[in-house]
Amino acid sequence: MHLENRHRKLNLHIICAFVSIFAVILFVHSQSLKARETGNRGGFSVSLNENGIRSLEQHIEADLNNRRAVFVEILKQLPKTVQVYPTENYYYFHFFHNGVRYAGNIRLAQPDIAAGKVMFNYFVATTSWHFDEKDHFITFEQKDDVKIVSHSPLEYTISVDEVSVRFVLNDLSKVRPPKGLLTLQETYLGPVFDESGMEFYLIYNRRRKQFAFILNEASASRDKYIPLSKKSPFEQGLRTGFVFWHNKTRNRRLLVAVFEQNTELNNTLDGPFDQLPDNFIKGEVLRNAILHARPDLKGRIDRFGNFADGKERFLVSPYQSYFRPEDLKPLELCTKKAKPEKVEDCIISTIPPP
Repeated sequence: MHLENRHRKLNLHIICAFVSIFAVILFVHSQSLKARETGNRGGFSVSLNENGIRSLEQHIEADLNNRRAVFVEILKQLPKTVQVYPTENYYYFHFFHNGVRYAGNIRLAQPDIAAGKVMFNYFVATTSWHFDEKDHFITFEQKDDVKIVSHSPLEYTISVDEVSVRFVLNDLSKVRPPKGLLTLQETYLGPVFDESGMEFYLIYNRRRKQFAFILNEASASRDKYIPLSKKSPFEQGLRTGFVFWHNKTRNRRLLVAVFEQNTELNNTLDGPFDQLPDNFIKGEVLRNAILHARPDLKGRIDRFGNFADGKERFLVSPYQSYFRPEDLKPLELCTKKAKPEKVEDCIISTIPPP
C-alpha cells in the first residue's frame, strides 16, 4: 500500500511514554518567548510539572463541534507572526480541554494555500491505549469568511473575525547537497525539514528505482548518535531513535529505520515521509521520479504526488521500522557481506520498493 492520508497526519507531538512531559509544551513556548524578549543568552528553558498539572484544568472557549470557532480560538492564542518549520507546511499545536489533550495542525498545503485555501484539523491526541477515530478536518477559504493574503510564496497572513496571524514558511531555497555527496545516478529532489527538527536531502536513484533520505549534517547537532547495539554497524539518534548507515566513502548518513512505536502513533518522530519538499520541488522532477519507479501511476498523480481525490498522496518512505536492534539484522548482513562500495545498494534493495 503506497497511499497516505495527510488529513490526520501528524497531529501528535509525543510518544506515549512522555505524555506528562509534553503536557507543558505551551508553557515551554511561553517561556521561550519570554526568554527572547528578555535576551536570555543561553536559550535555556525548564519545563515544570506544576504548570503541566495546572494546564489540566484548562478548557477552550469554543464549542468543540464548531470547527470554525475552534479555528478562531487557536489563532487568538498564536503570536502575530509564527514560523512554520516542516516542509509540508504543517503548523502543529495542542491544547487541553476538561482534562483531555487534543492535538491538531494548521496546514498551508501546496498548491491549496496559493489558491486561498487552508487546512485545519484537531482531535483527541492518540496514545498507545486510546485512538479516537473522530477528527475535525476542514478546509477553509474565502466563502467561510477566512481571508488569506499572500505576501510571497513563503509568507501568508490568515485573517478571520478580526484575528490575523502571519505564517512564515521555512525558506530552504538555497539548500543543496555538498559537492561529491551524490552519485551520477542520483537526482536531488529538494530539502526536507522534518517536524523532529532533523533535515534531509530527498534523493531519487534511477538505477535502484528507489528514493532515499540523506541526513543534512547542518541538523546533526540536534541529536546525539550512539551505536544501535554493541556490534551494530548502524548509528541511532538518542533523541529521535532514527537509525543511520554512515557511508564513509561519500561521507553521508543514509536514513535506514525509525522506531516502530513512533510510526504506530504517527508522532513527530515517525520519520520524514510526511515532510516532502513541497515549496522547492522544481517542475515535474518529483512526479517524473515517482513515475520512473511506478509507471502504472501515469495520469493519476499531480506534480506533488497527490492523487486526484486530494485525500491521498504517494508514500515516499524508503526506510524500515524497528522495535529491537535485532529487527534490522537483514540490513546488518548487507554491511558484512557486500563490498564497501555496494553496502548502500544492498541496504536499499532490502527495503521494499515504492
